[in-house]
Amino acid sequence: MALCPGGTATNFFNIASPNGITLSQNLDTSEFVVNQGIEGFLKGKSCLVVGLRKYIMSLIPRFLPRKTVINLMLKYLKQITNKND
Repeated sequence: MALCPGGTATNFFNIASPNGITLSQNLDTSEFVVNQGIEGFLKGKSCLVVGLRKYIMSLIPRFLPRKTVINLMLKYLKQITNKND
C-alpha cells in the first residue's frame, strides 16, 4: 500500500527547514497518520492520501495544465517564504 501523508508534525522540519521557513499549516501527528494507514490497509486500499485537503490537492494536477499547477505552486511557495521573513 502506498501511504501519502503529506506534511507530518515531526522534528524533520526543525532540522531541514531552509532559511528558517516553517510550515505553520495543519500538520498531522505521526500517530494520526499511522492510524489512518492501518485503517486503509485493513480496508484493502492500494493508495491512501491522508486528509481531505491533501487528497483534493493531489487531484489538482489531473484537471489543470502543468503550467498552471507550476504557477500555483510558485505563488504558494513565495507566500510562505515571504510570511517567514
